[in-house]
Amino acid sequence: MQELKDKVEAGKMSLGDALRISLPELRGKVSDNKLVWLANELQGYSQAMDYYTQQTHNLPPYREVGGRLLVADPGGNLAVCAHPIAERKKFFVATPLPWLEDLIMQIDTETVTYVEMPELTQYTGGRLGTIVCECRKANVIYIVGQFRKYFFNILNDCIASQQPSAPPA
Repeated sequence: MQELKDKVEAGKMSLGDALRISLPELRGKVSDNKLVWLANELQGYSQAMDYYTQQTHNLPPYREVGGRLLVADPGGNLAVCAHPIAERKKFFVATPLPWLEDLIMQIDTETVTYVEMPELTQYTGGRLGTIVCECRKANVIYIVGQFRKYFFNILNDCIASQQPSAPPA
């Protein structure tokens, strides 16, 4: 676990790769709830529609972003999304963490980015087109940063539990 953490900190491995490698090793070392959360981060949140359809949900608040929904046609042209969900001011980014890392790396100078919202595209049956959320790049960086902090806490706990105990003085 320490080696994975060191590689991520040195920029030699992405968080997504470290998560993919560590997830099987974390079984039995962390709670089932944490394993489910980590799997959702890796694969995307399949239950993301709960954010829009239920008063309470178990989705991480750090993945909520301000922005606006747009629709991309097959040619990549963007238009305002005409759907009641688009009237909201905040949206849940269900996109897998590795995609978000890639998105950050692709856009060096832009302050605005477009995150695909596959759960909303599927919810509308795709008849509107591909739905994307236009948000600040800083929002995406924040999501990845928050995940990194929580993930490193888990790794640190596992590393500490593997350390041999000091002999009594």
